[in-house]
Amino acid sequence: MDNLLSILIFTPLLAGLILAIFLRGDDDAARQNAKWLALTATGATFFVALALFVGFEPANLGFQFEESRVALFGLSYRLGVDGISLGFVMLTAALMPLAVGMSWTLTERVKEFVIALLTLETALLGAFLALDVVIFVFFFELAVIPAYLMAGLWGRKASGVSALKAWLYTLPGTVLMIFALMAMAREAGTTDIADLLRHNFASEGQGALWLMIAASVALKAGIWPLHTWLPGLALRAPLVVGMLISVLVLKLGLYGFIRLSLSMLPAGTEAYGTVLMALAGIGIVLALLAAFAEEDLGRLLAYVAVSQTGIVVLSLVARGGMSFDGATMAIVSQGLALAGLFGLALMLEERGGTREVSGFGALKVRMPRLSWAFMILVLALAGMPGSGGFVALVLNALGVFPVSVAAAVVLAVGTALTAALALVLYRKIMLGGLVKETLKLVPDLQRREQVIVGLIIASLLLLGLFPGLLLDRTAPALTELASQLATLQ
Repeated sequence: MDNLLSILIFTPLLAGLILAIFLRGDDDAARQNAKWLALTATGATFFVALALFVGFEPANLGFQFEESRVALFGLSYRLGVDGISLGFVMLTAALMPLAVGMSWTLTERVKEFVIALLTLETALLGAFLALDVVIFVFFFELAVIPAYLMAGLWGRKASGVSALKAWLYTLPGTVLMIFALMAMAREAGTTDIADLLRHNFASEGQGALWLMIAASVALKAGIWPLHTWLPGLALRAPLVVGMLISVLVLKLGLYGFIRLSLSMLPAGTEAYGTVLMALAGIGIVLALLAAFAEEDLGRLLAYVAVSQTGIVVLSLVARGGMSFDGATMAIVSQGLALAGLFGLALMLEERGGTREVSGFGALKVRMPRLSWAFMILVLALAGMPGSGGFVALVLNALGVFPVSVAAAVVLAVGTALTAALALVLYRKIMLGGLVKETLKLVPDLQRREQVIVGLIIASLLLLGLFPGLLLDRTAPALTELASQLATLQ
């Protein structure tokens, strides 16, 4: 199909426009209609993405399913997907219908929330599939607007202030990226991403451009020490919004780093990669240590997201033989595990009326299904054998160790700390003494919740048992990128 990517990108936005124009009222029926339309639209988007995934040809190292036409003001509207963007697209398309399911109990301004969520999906997919830097920057910056609006308008007390601070904090990154991309487009004489990837930028200028783009994407991706906006926002945002930001918006920053910094400016990576590896390594350890001290589940999981981002950055900058595959598997599998844990935290909050870890205890007997799901997800996050996290862990270790023993040690420490955090978290929430008498009567996972959690766990196990489903499609493009970078080492 010639317009498959446009259909993929704009199906959620079309559903949002239908809601905005035709849905009236705020009664129970209107709220249910909004939720069902959102679930239908995001579900349809996932199946379009699945068709894209099945039809993707791994042997083709270029962009596939390309679309090209002249848009408004003479801008080039170009779309395409390759092995680098495919994993990001599939993760986004898979998590969005689950996010709708997690929001099913929402009762306040449901239509507006759903419209923001659908707009966010369009922006994310548009950024991952854009083949023109102008279109990329448009979608890249558009994504933060609905995310921060959902965090500010549906969050807890002072959430609006936290969302505004986060936006102002990341705003300078936008300016840096725009200036860097303008300079690159001027030197190459084009804004086409495929042409920019083929252009050999002057080595003496790559360092400054790389630093500008790296700083911009580091802000969006929550790379230490530019991550400080995320835990504060996650503390006050609804848990489902915290999930969308910690998993998908941060992944958008990582995609920008891979597509722009690593792929277009290899000399800059060679010059400053060691510094970034050091920052990522420090961030892995410090974020996990901070998570041990956290009581709020949303903020705790945000710190875990920062550490996982550091692991991906460390693997990418190491440029080892298998570390690119490990980074890709980590992006998808750890994203799924984190999303599942955010979902379980939301389910606990709905039952116990709190997000504090100390507000629970002894839930294993009363909620056996949730307890088992919680255990599987925290272990998958730590690299449980049989899960996608384990595949990512092995590939990262094999790719990083030959390049840097110190980086491999940091990865090992991060893995050990993640496993320890997982066990401590499980003990505090599922074991121990009962904190609240009201928790004696809480129901276990309901059917809707079982479907959400079951799909995430099944996906993690599928990636662990059959990693080739993803890596066979992404590996050729990643191997080509790694070989290009290896020539500079």
